[in-house]
Order: sequence, then structure tokens, then C-alpha cells
Amino acid sequence: MLSICIPIYNSVPLKLIEQLSAQIFHENIEAEMLLLDDASPENIQLELNKANAIPGVTVHQSPKNLGRSEARNRLAEIAKYPYLLFIDCDSGIDNETYLHNYIQNAKPNTVCCGGTSYETEKPQKVFMLRWKYGHQRESKSAEKRNRNPYYAFTTHHFLIDKNTFQAIKFDTSIQGYGHEDSIFGLELKKQEIPIIHIDNPLLHLGLEPASVFLKKSEQAVKNLKILYFKHQSEPDFIKSNQLLQFYEKQKKMRLIWFWKIQFFLFKPLIKIQLQSNNPSLKLFDFYKFGFFITIRT
Repeated sequence: MLSICIPIYNSVPLKLIEQLSAQIFHENIEAEMLLLDDASPENIQLELNKANAIPGVTVHQSPKNLGRSEARNRLAEIAKYPYLLFIDCDSGIDNETYLHNYIQNAKPNTVCCGGTSYETEKPQKVFMLRWKYGHQRESKSAEKRNRNPYYAFTTHHFLIDKNTFQAIKFDTSIQGYGHEDSIFGLELKKQEIPIIHIDNPLLHLGLEPASVFLKKSEQAVKNLKILYFKHQSEPDFIKSNQLLQFYEKQKKMRLIWFWKIQFFLFKPLIKIQLQSNNPSLKLFDFYKFGFFITIRT
């Protein structure tokens, strides 16, 4: 019934695999677990191959780095069951009925998303920006996510039937980190495929240091620029992203030059603040906006 698809890069999520395997056995689920290692270093590949010894688990190795979108597309092609459960490898399960909850909501031509949670204990200063962003922007109840189901879609983990996925797939023009979920959610909306959000969260583990998260956010903004050129005439695409909504307003008011100057003057100070023990998410929003307008023109 279920193909669990886990794209992997530079990680050995054995605990996650063991947790899933235990739930498959306990619930007597007809399932397979497919791992696709996206050209990780050799030591990671060797360690990951240990997972092949776990019943129902198959590790596939890609000789070259495919990227997040293409890796997921490949997993869908390999999968043999009609339902696909995509899970990011930096995840943890604290719910004994995690798989059961998804199976209860498995429907053709429907997507189901479980949500994301974070550890409640504050991390060290270096990880504070990523933790705070996750808590305040990503960790939302099903009730809140269902108010705007398409815009709340994320790739952290979600259930979809294989036929529906194959009709859409992930946009492989998006390389690296960021916004593959935005465009996938937009395609679901275009094709009027329902998204159901439930309270079945996975823990997001492996917080990045603020400096790394800022670099990844810059890559995400670069992807957003590519998508903006392709979809700027689509109102739903602009609505899906607050940065783009603000950009369009400022462009109409001819104030982009003003924000460019502000970003140029204050960028060094903003980066220091974002790596502090109490980073401001409003400044983080401005940092991404400022970076967008510097590469936009």
C-alpha cells in the first residue's frame, strides 16, 4: 500500500528508519522504505548501507547530486505502491501512531500533510535563528494550516497517491534549497487537488547554525527569483509569498531604490543581529527582501 520515500544527503537517519520500521511491523502495514542517497561523501554512503539490513528497506545511491526536486521524482519512479509518503531525513518521530494516522487519511487524488514541530527547549545561541524561525513560522496547527491549505504545503513530510504525484512532479529547474514546495503547492491548486492538513507532526531535527541558515536562505531567494520570472503574471503565485507581495507593492510605489539603500547600509549590522541570542524575524524578513532586490535587477 505505502512507499515511504526518504531523500538523503550527508546524513544517516538510522533512528528515523528504525522508528518507521517498528511502526510498519506493529501496524502490519504493507509497505516499503526507499532511501535515495544524493551523492553524499563515501563515509556517509558506507554507513547508510547498513540500513539495507533492515527488513523492507532499500538504499539507492545516486552517482551525482540530483538536487532535492529530482531526488524526490526519482523515488516516486522507483516506488511500487500506490501511495507515497515523502519524509525529509532530518526528522524524528515522537508519535507511535504516525503511520497509522496517515493511512487513515489516504485518499486518491488528495494530498495529506502532517505538520512540523520543534524541540521546546531553547538551543545554543548559534542555532537560535533557525529554532526561532521554525517555532514561529513553521510549527502550526492543522486548524491554522487548513485556512490556506495550498500556501501551507511543505515538503517536510506529506502523503500523496503515486498517480497524482506523477502528473505534477517537482520542478527540476529549482536547484539547492528552497521553494520547491511553493511551486508544487501552486500546481496542486491549479489542478484543484485537495490538500488536507492533520495534526501528525514530525520533529525537525538537525538545526543549522545561523550563518549556514542565512546562506541557505539566500539560495532560496535565488530560487524565488527564478520562479518569479516564470510565474510573475500569476496572481496565486504572488499571493503565496509575502516577500513577493511586499515587492510588488513597493515596485508600484517606486520605492525599491529606497530599500536598496537601506539594505546596503544596514546589511552588516542585520547579519550580526540575526546571529545573536535573540534574532528578530522581522529583520530576517527584511534581509531576504533586501537580498531579493539586489539580485532582482
